[in-house]
Amino acid sequence: MKASREWLEEYSDIDVTTTELGDILTMIGQKVETIDEQGKDIENVVVGKILEIKKHEDSDHLLITKVNVGTEILQIVTGAPNIKVGDIVPIAKDGAKLPGGKEIKNGMLRGVESSGMMCSVGELGIGLDEYPNQIEEGIMILERKNEGIKILPESNLEEKLGENIVDILELREDIIDFEITPNRPDCLSIEGLGRETAIGLEKEFKNPRKDLEKISAEVENKEQIEGITVEVKDDLCYRYIARVVKNIKIGPSPKWLVRRLKACGIRSINNIVDITNYVMLELGQPMHAFDMEKINGKHIEVRKAKKGEKITTLDKEERILDEEDLVIADANKPLAIAGVIGGIDSEVTAETKEIVFESATFYGGAIRKAGKRHGIRTESLARFEKGLSPQNALRAINRAVQLVKMLKIGEEVEGKIDIYNKKQKENNIRLEPEKINNLLGTNISKEDMIKTLEKLEIKVEKDILTPPYFRQDIEQRADIAEEIVRVYGYDKLATTFLSAETTIGVKTKQQKIEDKILTTLQNSGLSEIYTYGFINEKELDKANISEELKKLSICIMNPLNDDYKYMRPTTIPSMLSTILTNINNKNKEAYLFDISRRYQNIGEEIEKGEVPQEEKILTIGMYGENVDFYIVKGYIENILEQIGVMNYDIEKEKENKSYHPGRCANLKVGRDKIVTLGEVHPEVLQNYGIKQRIYIAELNITKVTKYAKEVKKYVEVPKYPAIERDLAIIVNEEIEVGEIEKIITKKAKKLLESIELFDIYRNEKIGENKKSVAYALKFRDKNKTLQDEEINPIIENILAEIKNKLGAELRK
Repeated sequence: MKASREWLEEYSDIDVTTTELGDILTMIGQKVETIDEQGKDIENVVVGKILEIKKHEDSDHLLITKVNVGTEILQIVTGAPNIKVGDIVPIAKDGAKLPGGKEIKNGMLRGVESSGMMCSVGELGIGLDEYPNQIEEGIMILERKNEGIKILPESNLEEKLGENIVDILELREDIIDFEITPNRPDCLSIEGLGRETAIGLEKEFKNPRKDLEKISAEVENKEQIEGITVEVKDDLCYRYIARVVKNIKIGPSPKWLVRRLKACGIRSINNIVDITNYVMLELGQPMHAFDMEKINGKHIEVRKAKKGEKITTLDKEERILDEEDLVIADANKPLAIAGVIGGIDSEVTAETKEIVFESATFYGGAIRKAGKRHGIRTESLARFEKGLSPQNALRAINRAVQLVKMLKIGEEVEGKIDIYNKKQKENNIRLEPEKINNLLGTNISKEDMIKTLEKLEIKVEKDILTPPYFRQDIEQRADIAEEIVRVYGYDKLATTFLSAETTIGVKTKQQKIEDKILTTLQNSGLSEIYTYGFINEKELDKANISEELKKLSICIMNPLNDDYKYMRPTTIPSMLSTILTNINNKNKEAYLFDISRRYQNIGEEIEKGEVPQEEKILTIGMYGENVDFYIVKGYIENILEQIGVMNYDIEKEKENKSYHPGRCANLKVGRDKIVTLGEVHPEVLQNYGIKQRIYIAELNITKVTKYAKEVKKYVEVPKYPAIERDLAIIVNEEIEVGEIEKIITKKAKKLLESIELFDIYRNEKIGENKKSVAYALKFRDKNKTLQDEEINPIIENILAEIKNKLGAELRK
């Protein structure tokens, strides 16, 4: 944001140099990037009057002139064709300096001495928009009496011969370029920067626009003006105001207005467009003007763009609108992309006689996205995207009408159309001086805090603070503390040593378990991968993720793009995408693992402050000629053994559609499901275009941490021999081996040292839908040698219980 010192002086008495002012404003939070001291690069250029012109004898185009520069008569040779005797022009004398580092010296041109140079508009660094009657390639004519040319009507330049051209044309101006932080859209205006200047200099804030509040209260609200009606059809438009001005006289703007626009980096177009830009710079509220005759049906509506709609914008580019674009439209077509850029079909031209001024506020995120979609960056967008105050919109439109009347270029039509659907929220914050001082490390009195806050126009009533309408960024005590300290002065904060307790950093139990898992898998030959925590809905669908789990996905408010729209509720799609990449790269086998987070919206509403559930998940993914269900299960069992989780149950997984039915299992400790592992569902493989079997395991590190044992218990070497028995049991096909193992473990009690499944056998002789399950059992008593007479009853109890509960029988 650029601002001229001259414009800022309307708001405060500035009694320091521009450089000092820049330092002061930087210290209170308005960082100054550069200071451009315009006019400083022009030296020894004065006002001169041409007394005589004659042709150069040795040239067809050169002229020899005599010029009065007040203190002397100079002979100057020039090639300019547009000069006449009596013209008053800028003269660069010997030793003069011009913008761009150009230096003028006396010299000889075709044998004739030339003592200086006449200057054009461009050579003085002036734009033709400031002096539209001048020509680019010719000498700048300051005054030509016989033709009525006089760029300074109020001055008699003949009395000012020899005076500095910088002073005559008021070229001396200091332009300050600010870097405005995103939370301070109020400072994207001269009014806001003027307020900051007054605060920084500890001067009175002399707001020349105080009258706008009174004017705004007097303008009556109407349903239609001059036949114009307005309808807001989308909640993204918080407020929309329209006013009409008739009998418009389109033309160039006055010099003071053009000069101020130029100082802020904006080119003059015509008086009406310049007024909208001037108001935007002065008050920080973007505006737009529509030619009323070009509004079809005399109806304006704010809506989303329709599919396939097009608009030719003011940069003469035809753009296809997106259905998410917010537009300002008439009865037939879009007139502008809201908050971004206007359309050429409704622009103000020399023939315009009646205009509709628009002042509105929109949801900043929608405006930013629209600009990004169309590759447009405008001054208007830069303000809207940061979030503007709806209350300022009314002040701005009334200021525009005020300027029209002041310049006498149109007639105000009484009344306004004001649709204010979403009122600006008022923040109330408690003043707590002790907590603020503790936060800042200061000892500022309550009275001084209140004085500072009142300077910032923050209302203080019974220790309740109400920020002004233009400071929507002040929401909590920390914001109040920041405002107080920046005015108090960061340089006044005492220098202190760091104060903290020295502690020994140790890893948490979960971090230690993650390290063990990492080491175990790396030692087993698996490769670690890293995956994004973001995902899109298409990936969830490809992995057959259930609707219930999808509902737990957390949608990002402002995603980088649609590929990263959700925080993933499961890590399966991420692993499958990585496996697909390996397959596409002709890798015949892959053994991969990923330790990362998944996010699930377990609370009812994230917006109300509920924190999403984050769980650390180990995901193993593999494929290859020698990979099957039991290989993956072996890796998981090895991990659980390393981290000290020994007692868990295995059950069939029947609901998870990402896995193959019948080739998937859960490992549980009590009611907690700590592992899901198995073969990927054929439908999922088809969705990814994978033609071979893929195996995946998910281990919930967050849950398994509760059951892991960090300390391993020493067990002495057995003194007494074990008794081993093999049992082959015939059961129905649907019976899970886990159920059999539970019965064996329960009936064997403490004497059972180990149980190992070593065979599953199927044959017609066994029976249809039957299977033989064989176990190796090892019994031991640490206090004595066991006898067969002690083990036989246990075996009989086991067989009886299995037969009773599972209908199983001993295979003979």
